[in-house]
Amino acid sequence: MNLGYLYACGQGVAENQPEAFRLYLSSAKQGNAEGMNAVGFKYRYGTGIKRDVGQAVHWFCGAAVSGDPRGLNNLGILYLEGTGVERDIGEARRLWKQAAERGNPNAMQNLGQSLLGPDEPTDRNEGARWLIASAHLGNGNAQRILRQLGYRDSLPPVVETQLEMRRALKDLPPGKARDCGFLVS
Repeated sequence: MNLGYLYACGQGVAENQPEAFRLYLSSAKQGNAEGMNAVGFKYRYGTGIKRDVGQAVHWFCGAAVSGDPRGLNNLGILYLEGTGVERDIGEARRLWKQAAERGNPNAMQNLGQSLLGPDEPTDRNEGARWLIASAHLGNGNAQRILRQLGYRDSLPPVVETQLEMRRALKDLPPGKARDCGFLVS
């Protein structure tokens, strides 16, 4: 798994997305939930392999069933978007809550934001609590949302780069995205 990450990012070795995928897949087939999440990520964005949303769902489900917070969070995003699965905000929130309870700051932010958003039913107080928890773990998106809502308490420095990774993915054509940031999803 870790060697695959080095190939995906080109850290200490030449960047090689197909080799990263091969290593992630080997890890996933051995039951490693992080490997399952990484394989799902590569299929979702088509890095090193042909994009296949159905396979992304399959591997994110495997990671989620294993209790991997990143897999739970990523599967929740697919349910929110209706990507590869029928759109279901309730299922997205259920998955994000599981991941949030396991300490995943991005899931905390996703859950909090969804509870403050336009989808029904919402619980603004619970949404704010999850956003605050995420912000205190250094999630920049949660901090930005809280500041926009008028939150004035001090917050720690941002410690993750998920927003920057998503911006980079949007700017690249399919199959050209680097997946170095999947570990913070």
